[in-house]
Amino acid sequence: MVYSSLSLKLAHNVGYYAVMIIAVVVSFALVVLLLILIKWSKRTGHELLAEN
Repeated sequence: MVYSSLSLKLAHNVGYYAVMIIAVVVSFALVVLLLILIKWSKRTGHELLAEN
């Protein structure tokens, strides 16, 4: 009985940490994509200005 509750608690903690890690990774990836998008749009904007 104690073992099953302990394993359940451990699984709950692992699930909680997994969710936290996934959230951090997703937010980090979004930030990186946003920065790349901003850099790309700025670069293309400058290129367009240079062409005109």
